[in-house]
Amino acid sequence: MKLSDSVTLRGKLIKNRIVMPPMATNYASEDGGVSERMINYYSRKALGGPGMVIVEATLVKEGGSGWHNQLSIDRDELVPGFRTLASKVREKGAIALLQLFHAGRQTFTEKVAVAPSAISCPVCSKETRELHGEEVLEIEDAFADAARRAMEAGFDGVEIHGAHGYLISQFVSPLTNHRTDEYGGSLERRMRFPVNIIRKVREAVGEKAILSYRMNADEFVPEGVDISMGREIARIIAQESVDLIHVSAGLYEAFFNAELMAQFKKKYGIYRHLAREIKSDIPIPLIAVGKLDKPGTAREVLQQGEADFVAVGRGILTDDEWPKKALAGRDDEIVYCIYCDVCNYHKYDCPI
Repeated sequence: MKLSDSVTLRGKLIKNRIVMPPMATNYASEDGGVSERMINYYSRKALGGPGMVIVEATLVKEGGSGWHNQLSIDRDELVPGFRTLASKVREKGAIALLQLFHAGRQTFTEKVAVAPSAISCPVCSKETRELHGEEVLEIEDAFADAARRAMEAGFDGVEIHGAHGYLISQFVSPLTNHRTDEYGGSLERRMRFPVNIIRKVREAVGEKAILSYRMNADEFVPEGVDISMGREIARIIAQESVDLIHVSAGLYEAFFNAELMAQFKKKYGIYRHLAREIKSDIPIPLIAVGKLDKPGTAREVLQQGEADFVAVGRGILTDDEWPKKALAGRDDEIVYCIYCDVCNYHKYDCPI
């Protein structure tokens, strides 16, 4: 398999195997809507040549934000802005997906966080309360409502954010889910929340939309999800009407662990081993992510059958034309991310 290989999912042609993954920009308007700056940003990135653009974590329900100026699709009146955004991405030749999100306990903005259990995030340090059964159902429905709005806006599909320690992965992880009702206990019961969301979202988007699920294959913390459990999670997801599994890892306790992050900085393809193990267990396409912005590494992942798509984040942030240059073999022309500690993606100007 090559970077340039096209593929069709749900009747939609994806021109190559390069994915721009969801990365928060903080470019949303004050009401959480799509801003002109955001439209210009995604239009420019799509013009650079990726086959698929997954628009950043987008809030599905009030009370679940993670940071300031976060994009939101929790109200019908926000749909027109998303319609413009989706059309700009698609007219530049990329498939457009919207990532659906609820922060749960990992929030820097909510006064009181909600979670499967009343266990606060040690990084965010917010008061956290346990969700009641009816509230859980309301959030499941909110994901479906958000997915419906994304379809009305013209997106080709949606991605459910079940990774990185946010609400869905909080239900899945034994570290953060200590419930004793039908949403807690065994892995199958902890998976009830994401499985319900997948089913409700699929019903909302219909059979023609692409549905991706981003999952944690490993949380890198004691008592959390490890790769053995990650493989079981992937098998359960693959039995549902999901078209893509987007394999990532970690949560805030890991991301803010200086020693662990220092190890990750030393090598490229930091999650390749996780993608490889998950890929061997599932019958549906897989997106690999994690420092794949060296084109040689990205090509190798595909050639060795470790994934069906490669998500290139900071590479496309640093160089809009990373896809075009990598596809043409112009690796020496790419402006590479140096993985410094300055930019925090978009918050500050890139020193390059």
